[in-house]
Amino acid sequence: MGAWGEVIHELARGVDERPVEPHRESKSVSAEETFAADLHSPAEMRRALARLSKRVAERMRREGVKARTIAIKVRFSDFRTITRQTRAPRPTDQETAVRAAAWRLLEAVERGTLGVRLLGVRASNFAQGPRQVSLFDPRAQKRAQLEKSLAYLRKRFGPGAVKWAR
Repeated sequence: MGAWGEVIHELARGVDERPVEPHRESKSVSAEETFAADLHSPAEMRRALARLSKRVAERMRREGVKARTIAIKVRFSDFRTITRQTRAPRPTDQETAVRAAAWRLLEAVERGTLGVRLLGVRASNFAQGPRQVSLFDPRAQKRAQLEKSLAYLRKRFGPGAVKWAR
């Protein structure tokens, strides 16, 4: 047996003494949905992206990360799949920022007459370390506090307890 022969033999038999590391740092956070019937209406697609953006933002806040890159995945009725991504002006974990970026990306996609079978939202390229909300931007401070309050209410009273108005 060569230098790796014994190791490979043991691994093939399921013997591995290395410790299991179940937790590792996330490289991205995503959510996607396959629809029972293809979506054709831009309003339906926007509602779906809003739901997905909410899930992504909630998970980012839970994990304590902020993303620099927001991406969407679109699978058409002919099963062709595309992805589009954009860089956020500043790292974010806010639902409204993720949703707005996802909507802009979807608006730029040429669909023709095809329906959409699947939509997904992904946040990645996480900022390192904690990021302070700007002291000189009161809107950013208010938005961050609002997102935190909404997350608390949804956790305490359920995901449908508080929703965004139009």
